[in-house]
Amino acid sequence: MKDTPKKSAIIIAIGDELLSGRIEDHNTNFLIQRLNDQGIVINYCLIIPDDISIIAETIFSYHNKATWLFVSGGLGPTHDDVTMEGIAKAFEEPLVCNTLLSNIIKQRFGEKCTESHLKMAYVPEGTELISARKQNLPVIQYKNIFVFPGVPELLQHLFLSVIDKFQGSKTWSKELLFDVDEGTIAERLKEILKRFSGLKIGSYPVVVNNRSLVKIVLQHGDQDRLIEAEKYAVSSLGRNIIEQPGIKNPSIPGTS
Repeated sequence: MKDTPKKSAIIIAIGDELLSGRIEDHNTNFLIQRLNDQGIVINYCLIIPDDISIIAETIFSYHNKATWLFVSGGLGPTHDDVTMEGIAKAFEEPLVCNTLLSNIIKQRFGEKCTESHLKMAYVPEGTELISARKQNLPVIQYKNIFVFPGVPELLQHLFLSVIDKFQGSKTWSKELLFDVDEGTIAERLKEILKRFSGLKIGSYPVVVNNRSLVKIVLQHGDQDRLIEAEKYAVSSLGRNIIEQPGIKNPSIPGTS
C-alpha cells in the first residue's frame, strides 16, 4: 500500500521592510509552528519585496508545489501594498471590487473613508471570502492561496479562526541530548534510519553552559515505532546521553 501524500504548505512573506531588516518577520515563524502542530509539512518559506512582477512570478511558480500557499503582507491602502495586484497578474485575472469587503471598509472608517481605503476591497476575480471572528474581517482565498494582513496580531487571530481547514498527519517527536561530536555518530544515525522506515532524524550542534553537545530529534508518524526507534537510539548512543537538569532539552532554532 502506498503512503498517503502528506499535506504541505508554502509560506510567502511580502514586504520591503522585511528584506531591509527594519521589521522582523514574526508571521512566518507563527505559521510554521501552527502548521507543524496541524501535521502539515512546510516545503518552502520565502520573503519577497513589494514588487508586482516578483509577487506574480513567485506566486505562480510556487502555488502548485504544495497543498496550500500562505501569503502575508501587502494588503493595506498605500502605494506599496500590491499583493492583490501581484496575484491577479500571476493568473491573468482582473481586479474587481468585492462588495462585502467594500462595505466592511466603509463601516470601519465611516466618514473618513477614502479611495485609498477602498483600494483594499479590490481582489482578483474568483476570490472567496472566509468568515472569521475578527472585526467582521474575512480571510481572503484565491485557489489554494490564503492571504493574510502583515500585522502579526491580526494575522494570528484570522489564521486561528480558520485553522480547522488545514489538517495534516500527526507526527510524533522525541528529543535526545548527547555529549558527542556529530562526526562520530553520523554513521550510526544512518543505520538507525535504515532500521526504522518512515523515521526522520535531525542532528543539531548546540552549546549549553559552554559545553558542545548534540541534540537529536526523532520524528515518526507512528508513535509506537517512534518509541522503538528512541529505545534503539539510546541503546546505541546511550553512554553519551545527557540527563542533567537544566540542560536536558536546550532550545535551538529549527527544532521543537
